[in-house]
Amino acid sequence: MDDLEFRRRAYAEPDCRDDEFLEKMKSSQDNQKFVTELQKFDQRIKEAMSIDVPEGLAERILLNQTLSQDDQKKQRIKLVFSIAASVLVMVSLFFVFSPSSNSNIDQQVLTHIYQELDHLNEHQNNDMQRINIMLRSFGGSLKHEIGQVNYLGSCNIANKEGIHMVLAGSKGPVTVMLLPQLDIDNTRFISDQRFSGSVFPVAKGSMVIIGGHGERLEEIKQKLESGISWVI
Repeated sequence: MDDLEFRRRAYAEPDCRDDEFLEKMKSSQDNQKFVTELQKFDQRIKEAMSIDVPEGLAERILLNQTLSQDDQKKQRIKLVFSIAASVLVMVSLFFVFSPSSNSNIDQQVLTHIYQELDHLNEHQNNDMQRINIMLRSFGGSLKHEIGQVNYLGSCNIANKEGIHMVLAGSKGPVTVMLLPQLDIDNTRFISDQRFSGSVFPVAKGSMVIIGGHGERLEEIKQKLESGISWVI
């Protein structure tokens, strides 16, 4: 599937589960981000369309049909402006709550993890030298070992580039995201039926630590905070 067909399919059916479509989506972060934005926008449209019809609307429509031609013309003009205003509101909501906003950072983090679940099963066992190479590209460095790192790559959260790692926890894999370009004011706790954790401010930007329920995340947090230094 080429890029043009992929985007056509995404516009028509952002929740498509076709194997070829899913493979193309997972082939790049840009494709994943594009589909995620379309899914969120599609959901907002569905929510807007689910608003209950006001009582008596049908009767009012029938009544309007009996009005004079001038009155009908005025009603049509009002309707056009009303639709235009509704579209403007929906477009505004799309940009306000799009991934460029920090307001839904917790949902963006979970979405990214679920899109890359295969990384939880990797066993690269990256050494300190390789981790340092990645950290230096963002202005950081390791002061000591931070544990077994089974996956090391990049990520994009709220349109900010960062580092995506999977560490070996006491009960299973733990996802860590270092986001030196993403500033937040306070800790935001993240939880769903499978994962729990938090995104919190650090010396430079923010950090995400997510694991299975019951994982000892505080120990990993302390090890990371003491083991990573940043050029401020």
